[in-house]
Amino acid sequence: MENKPRNIKRNSSAKKSSTQNDLKGKELSWRSLGRFIRSSRLRKSIGLFLIIASTFLLVAFISYLFTWRADDDLLNGRMFNWELLFDTTVVADNLMGRLGSIVAHMVIKNGFGISSLFFAMMLFVAGFRLLFGFSLLPVFKTIGYSIFFLIWFSILFGTFIRTGPLTMLGGVFRFEEACS
Repeated sequence: MENKPRNIKRNSSAKKSSTQNDLKGKELSWRSLGRFIRSSRLRKSIGLFLIIASTFLLVAFISYLFTWRADDDLLNGRMFNWELLFDTTVVADNLMGRLGSIVAHMVIKNGFGISSLFFAMMLFVAGFRLLFGFSLLPVFKTIGYSIFFLIWFSILFGTFIRTGPLTMLGGVFRFEEACS
């Protein structure tokens, strides 16, 4: 009989190799995909992305409220395409540049108007919950109220402000709903 050392761990190399295969992308299974989706790293990464996106939207929207006349001349009548985003002849006055100006124009003027600021709030509340694990405000209740007020304020501004430069406060959504 042969004497085997007792302090050797069995199956440690098998577990290690399957983990390395998963990390290298050689093996993909439903179990590893489920672990990835439930991982705290993914949740925190999505939360951080949502907070950054909400900050971007907030700054772009507030900047658009001050620079909308100049940006409106550049973007009015033009549909969004990638050429517009990368066109260096378009100089936007928005603090977030061409992308911020395009997004704010599409969401505020062609969307819900000034109440589009609720989008930034919804993203921030959801991102904060994912990143830190606790809520500043109840997430689903905040999203529900935000959607309600997003629509309500847009219709309210569309009802009371029908002509002039301030029609932008209601967006196109107010125009469609208030005129029907």
